[in-house]
Parts: sequence; structure tokens; C-alpha cells
Amino acid sequence: MKAPGAPTTSRTRSQAASIARPPGAVADSGRGAQPIGSQPASVWRRIGFAGAWLALALSVPILAVIGMRSVLDVQATAPERQQVDPTAVDFQALVTPTPTLLVLYQDGAGTLASVALMVPAGVGSGGTVLLLPASTEVPSLAGVGAGSGDGRLLTLAELHAMDPNATGKAVEALLGISLPQVALIDGAAWAETVAPIGAVVIDSPDRLETTDAAGQPVVYEASRLALRPEDVGPYLGASRSGESPEAKLFRQDLVWTAWLDALAQMDDPGVGGGSRLFGSFGHDIANGIHDVTVVAGQASPAEGDGMARFQVLPGQLHAQVLDLVQFPVGAPGDDRWARVRLLDGRGDQAATLAAGRVIANEWAQLTVFGTADSFDHVANLVQFHGDEYRDHGERLAQALGGGVLVFAEDPTDVVDLTVVVGADFESDFSTPDDVVPRIITSVPESGTDDGG
Repeated sequence: MKAPGAPTTSRTRSQAASIARPPGAVADSGRGAQPIGSQPASVWRRIGFAGAWLALALSVPILAVIGMRSVLDVQATAPERQQVDPTAVDFQALVTPTPTLLVLYQDGAGTLASVALMVPAGVGSGGTVLLLPASTEVPSLAGVGAGSGDGRLLTLAELHAMDPNATGKAVEALLGISLPQVALIDGAAWAETVAPIGAVVIDSPDRLETTDAAGQPVVYEASRLALRPEDVGPYLGASRSGESPEAKLFRQDLVWTAWLDALAQMDDPGVGGGSRLFGSFGHDIANGIHDVTVVAGQASPAEGDGMARFQVLPGQLHAQVLDLVQFPVGAPGDDRWARVRLLDGRGDQAATLAAGRVIANEWAQLTVFGTADSFDHVANLVQFHGDEYRDHGERLAQALGGGVLVFAEDPTDVVDLTVVVGADFESDFSTPDDVVPRIITSVPESGTDDGG
């Protein structure tokens, strides 16, 4: 293993000067301290997002070819009718959702202390870890995160204390996306995962007093620390009385960033994450350009000796989630989402993928990607496959700058809407606030605008 650079092992003594941290800032991680909730997406993430959309059309592992005619037309079952060329007309493929892992760390007392969403960008492509405070207030949805009796919402930590199985559902409701993989871990799991590295080296900004896994008191000084495997969990869970959620997130950011950086420097990175699932995700994220960021939000003042509560910023949260999870699946019960078939009707994959990014902002869950029946479509075409999706289809047409909105039956029951991108779509178009995109409602002509 490559040496991670001058670590000093100490649990009770300061060995180096502490680093400065502006109030309410998040970890530097080489990007400079930035206020929570207002940090811009890093350049690599924007590039990575574009690369992910390009990979949608070019990378076989994330596509499952289904052959449009064999699926959409029950009469066309002959194998020779299946289209397997993604550049030819009448090609369609199912889109594999972006893998995610929600990591919930609870301390020795069973208290939720750390919440992290791990999102690999692809094999060898790095990824991102999104941190959320355990003091984040969660919405009331299908009985999850219901009011605590005093008019306030429950925090994730409070909900976890009541029902640990509900915590993942609450985060799903908060972020608006399905999170099928959830890892509930403790200090022993962190220790097992960090053991192959030896230590996690950080510049701790705060003096912390807490207890270790055996319940014994331990002090972490404001200094450069080499956290041993058994120290990582207690450090992540440590808090100071009355501190802000941002201060704790700052320290957790340091730990996650240092762990990923150490994994990236392993001579054999494949063993650096240990046997745990979240260790495997860590290896995938570290094996490329990686980043740790925090959820967009703000804290309310602490009351008495209690901890401050944290509220996400809904106006920024959806865009932030889409920046990280390029191909999400909507959270169960979240009717803001609609399943969408995105088709290239102009022979320009780049423009079609740009359109996909535009409609994703309008809660379009990309389920099928492919090409239309021809590349001669001029106007954008949006088909709604049920009256309940008409309004959503109109929003997609508006987002694309206008188009034709029609009803069309879909025998596959795979999607709710079909979008055919025509020559009229401009990927860099801008619509003045007082101009409403032109939407034409009509009946599709047979063989021309059937979306397939």
C-alpha cells in the first residue's frame, strides 16, 4: 500500500495545528470551503453527467436490448424483426437505473449518527458520496416522518429511534428517488472496511469527547489525526453540545474524503474496501475522480441544549439529485414522476440526450431509450399513454420548447409517456418568461407519429 502521507496516531494528544473552518462551511476536499446548500457542482460532475448520458447510447452494459417490434407489436414476434443496431430506426433499449447505496451509520447506543448516499458513476469512473445530517427533517408521506405531536416534523435520527426500518423510506421520500439498497452499519463495520488501509488521516478542526465501542471515554484533539479502524465510527458519531449540523457534516466530509483518497492509493484497490457492500461501493467510487458533497439545505437555530434541526431546500434538491443520480427511479408513491420512452427522431443522439436532460428536470424517469420510426421528425412529439399523463406530457413539451401533444395507446405498459425529439429542439435554446412554447394537440397520423 502506498503511504498516505505523514499520519500521526493519537487519541488524546494534539500533534499538529488545527485547520481553520469558517462557520457553516463544508469540507474543502481541495475545492475550497463553500457554504452549505450553495456549493456549485464541480466541473468533473458536470462532465461526468454528460458522459453518463453519452454512455446511454454507446455503452452496452447499461442497455438491455429489447427490439421494439418484438415488444410493442405483439404480432411481430419473429427474431429477424428485432432491431439491435442503436443507430438504426426502430431501436429501443431498457435503461438500467443508476446504482445507489444508502449507508446509515448508528453508534453503539443505536442512535443514527451519519447518513450517506453512495453513487458510483460507473466502473473505473469514480462517483460521489452525498452526506445528509441525521438532524434532517423528513416529510410526512404514507405515514413516514409523521409529526412528533408538537407540530414539528421528525428528524431522521428521531424517526430512526422509533423505527430503524423506516429511515430508508424517509430518505427516499426526501430525495424523491427509489433507494433499493440500504446498508445499516455500526462501528465494527467501519472498522472492518478501514482495516485494509490501516488508518484514515484527517485534520480534525474540533476537540471531541465521546466514547468508543466498548463504552470507554475517548478524546479526539483538534489536530492531524490518524484514525484507526476502531476510531472511525466513534469519530463520525461524535458531536459537541449545541453545534450546527454543518459543523458535524464538515468532519464527516473529512473522513469520507480521506477514506476514498486512501482507497484510491491502494496498490491493490480491489481489497481496500473490505468485504462489506459499502466497502465495495467505496472501491468503485474511489477508482476514478471522486467527490464528497452535502445535501442542499439550511439549519434552524438550536433550542436550549438541543441540536439544531436541518431543512433541505426543495428548489435546489431535485437538480442536485439529478446531478448525482443520472438515471433515477421515482420513489414509491411519488406521483411527480412519469416513466418516459425517449426516441431520437432526427438522427442526432447528442441532441436527443440533451433533450433527455431537459425533461429529467420535469420529473421524467427515463425508462426506454432508442430511435423513432424515422429520422425525419421536425416537431417534437410527446405522446401520453393515459389521460392522467396529459398534463405531465404538456409540461415536457413546454420544457422542450414546444411540440405536438397527442394521445397514443401503448401495449407494453412499460412507459407512461413517449417523447420523440425532432429537428425543432435546440439544446441551447432559451425561452423568455413571457413566451409560452407552442404545443399542438392533434391526432397522430398512422405510420408517422406513432413514436415507434
